[in-house]
Amino acid sequence: MSGVQLLPLLVTMSTVLTPLTTYRGSIHGPFTAADHDTSQQRNFPTTITSLNVNGMFTDEDKQRRVADTISGSGAMLAANYVLIQEVKANHRDEALDIDACKTLASNVNPGGRCWITPYCMTMASPHDDATEVEAYSALNGRVIILHAEGMRIVNLYAPAEHKERRMFYNLLATVIEPGDDLLFGGDWNLTPDPSQPFNWQFGNVKNRHIGGPEMEAMLAGMRTGGVHEVNNYLKIPGTFMDLF
Repeated sequence: MSGVQLLPLLVTMSTVLTPLTTYRGSIHGPFTAADHDTSQQRNFPTTITSLNVNGMFTDEDKQRRVADTISGSGAMLAANYVLIQEVKANHRDEALDIDACKTLASNVNPGGRCWITPYCMTMASPHDDATEVEAYSALNGRVIILHAEGMRIVNLYAPAEHKERRMFYNLLATVIEPGDDLLFGGDWNLTPDPSQPFNWQFGNVKNRHIGGPEMEAMLAGMRTGGVHEVNNYLKIPGTFMDLF
C-alpha cells in the first residue's frame, strides 16, 4: 500500500488536537443493497455504538457487519454515530493513504461521513448530514474527538502495553477539557479492578489492571461536568464487541 507510515512511539505522542479530514462514503459502495437501506426513518434519540473490530481493513465480512451498525440491517440497531477501534491496515497499526480511506468509508458507511486514524475510526450516519461536525485527533491517532449535536464524542483506543497505557491516560487528562458535553467510548484495554484480571477471550491477562488508577483519575477530573463513559474495558460476551 502506497503512503504507509509507521507510527512513532508513544513517548513522542503529541497532545495537540489536529483537525481530521472528512471522508464521504460513496452511495455506490459494495453494501448498498436492499438489505442495507439507509433511508429508514429514525424516531428515537441519538444512538452511539462502540466496536473493537480487531482488524477489518482486509476483512470484507467485518466491513459488512460494521455497515450494518449504520443501516440497522440484520440484528444491528441503527446508530447515528459508530466508534471503531483497531481498524488495522494489513493487521498492523499503520496509517491509511487517502485512497484507502475513501475505499473504507464507502464500504462501511455509504453516503455518510467518516474520520479515520491508524487506530480509530468514527462514523456519522448519512441521516445526520445536516449536523455540523468538527473532528480532531490526538495522541498519535489513538483518540478521535467529534464535536456534534452539542456533544464531544471521544473515541479512544488505549495501548495494550501497560507502561504505555499509564502514560496514555496521564496524557489524555491534559488533552480533554472537562465539561458536561463529554461522552467517552472505545477500548480502554484494561480491567479496572485488579482482583478481576480475567478476560473471556484470552483468560488471565497479566498487567491488564495497570493504568486503572490513571484512568480513574482522568475520568474523575472530567466528572465534575457530568461525563458519561462507555465502559468497554475488554471484549465481553453479550455486547456488540463479541461479533468480531
